[in-house]
Amino acid sequence: WFTTKKNEEDDWRFEVTNNYPTAIERKTAGKAKVGKPIKFELKGIFEINYSDTTSIHWELSGPETISRTRTKEFLFIPRQSGTYTLTVKMNDRAFKRPVSFECITCEIVNGWWTDSDGNMLTGEDDAEEPSNTIGSAGWNQEVVAAFHHLGLNGEEVTVEVFNKDSNGSTLVYTRDMKVPDTNNAASCSFPLNDAVRKEVEKSGLSSNGLLYFTVKAKDGLKLINSGLALPKNETYLEVNDKVR
Repeated sequence: WFTTKKNEEDDWRFEVTNNYPTAIERKTAGKAKVGKPIKFELKGIFEINYSDTTSIHWELSGPETISRTRTKEFLFIPRQSGTYTLTVKMNDRAFKRPVSFECITCEIVNGWWTDSDGNMLTGEDDAEEPSNTIGSAGWNQEVVAAFHHLGLNGEEVTVEVFNKDSNGSTLVYTRDMKVPDTNNAASCSFPLNDAVRKEVEKSGLSSNGLLYFTVKAKDGLKLINSGLALPKNETYLEVNDKVR
């Protein structure tokens, strides 16, 4: 809002009597995801001062409804997926272009074992493999835990490898990794070395292993099937002394 004042016959001056909103700027990059903070900031025609801040009123609608006042920043952690709309007022003047955004829930779809070249470990070379084993590998071989996901692009996750043994399950390997931005598949390689073998021997009846892995999200991000044994349906990677 502007007022005008005339200083001299040929000199007109404009003065701003009230600041007003000009933009809602998103400060966090990437898709909005359930459990991950998302931040917006209000911009005015001039720098927003304390007096302006006392008049700010935010309204979020959608799967969740939230009202906030007296702050130029709107920080929000979604708890539900869906379409949200954010509006704001300052000095009783509404910003005329509300921000709408879609929030997704990340998911682990499935997982599988491959060798270091990306070939599926099917177990077809072992005629006497257990019926619940998806593949076979030998000690000192490098294998890869690969998984298909929805929405985890760019996120940090923890991959844990367990041995199915007489005690139930024993953690034998863990690794943090960043999921690539490019597609909906990711992989984590690890060596079937002496350290892993010793962990298997500690709780098992022999040095043979039946391995599965899990993927878990970090920092509060919601992940459907977090911690699910992969590959699904109690299918394991059989590890023994056979050279492959």
